[in-house]
Amino acid sequence: QPARVKYATMYSATLERLAENAFACGSFDAALNLGLDLLAIDRAHESASRLVMRCFGALGRRSQALAEYESLRAYLQKHLGTTPMPETTAAIRTLVSRL
Repeated sequence: QPARVKYATMYSATLERLAENAFACGSFDAALNLGLDLLAIDRAHESASRLVMRCFGALGRRSQALAEYESLRAYLQKHLGTTPMPETTAAIRTLVSRL
């Protein structure tokens, strides 16, 4: 079991780095797909949600960025009894104000 957790963590970290690199290079579709892969592994992965929201914003898909935030918010409330981190809330506010 420890090796499995180690490799799962390494895989997630690699996906996140690849996604951030793709976003930085302007490959928003690729970054979005990698971010969605991360969320499929861990729905509560807030930095992946922020990346997905940024990708949707960069692609001009504002409603989907907002839907991602709402989906994350609902998941965190239902499964963890918490709310998104301030960075996540600030990210969606910034994104909405720019679009």
